[in-house]
Amino acid sequence: MKLTILGSGTVVPSKDAGSAGYLLDVDGKKILFDTGLGTLHKLDKLGIDGREIHHIFYSHLHNDHICELPPLLWYMFVANKLEPEAKLTKDMGLTIYGPEGTKDYVDLIWHKVLGKEDACPFIKEVIELGSSSVEIDDLVIKTEPVVHMAPTIAFRVEHDGKSLVYSGDLERCEGIEKLAKGTDLLLLECAFPKDRVEEMHMNTAQGGKLANESAVKKLVLTHRYPPTLKIDAAAEAAEHFDGNIIVAEDLMEIEI
Repeated sequence: MKLTILGSGTVVPSKDAGSAGYLLDVDGKKILFDTGLGTLHKLDKLGIDGREIHHIFYSHLHNDHICELPPLLWYMFVANKLEPEAKLTKDMGLTIYGPEGTKDYVDLIWHKVLGKEDACPFIKEVIELGSSSVEIDDLVIKTEPVVHMAPTIAFRVEHDGKSLVYSGDLERCEGIEKLAKGTDLLLLECAFPKDRVEEMHMNTAQGGKLANESAVKKLVLTHRYPPTLKIDAAAEAAEHFDGNIIVAEDLMEIEI
């Protein structure tokens, strides 16, 4: 499995850190986790057409995690018109996964924001997840609800004896502890420096402690607000975790 960081930042604009977006490539199968601002342009830089994406998993419905779903759907619609020979259909189209409320959100985008009356011709299915398990060929993706200010889920991807966990936004809770245990790579939000404790988000120290107590092999710190972009986030997490720590950067590639 190869993880590409499309956006390592937050809703706060940054020239170096776009909003949340992560691309997982498993034997050529491309799966997105969240589509914050800049996702489509990052995919284009990687030479990836949005129509190559057939599965998108959303951690929650805050704008910095989902705001490029409307542009992606509109692009697919326009591309179907311009290139009918490569037309997407439901059978080869897009499955969208997310927490409670995702179906209504997608319906709102398609019918109200984009103004289409008929059903979307290339959305295969919209699936809402809680404490769930999804299989995509030989991939298993387990989900658990986590604590944030909106319905939010975290993910554990398992393939060929390897695993990746993506937290989304959250405060430490039972759901992430269950998923993170023994994972090869923990992609964890660390919104704030160690001396700033906020509800609904994690800081660098909390991230290091979770990684240590969960016996993860590699910790990747992401979703950093501006104060955390200015510090050595890895050094702060390393006060509590002596394993491999990576600070996420846009377009960074990590093999799992």
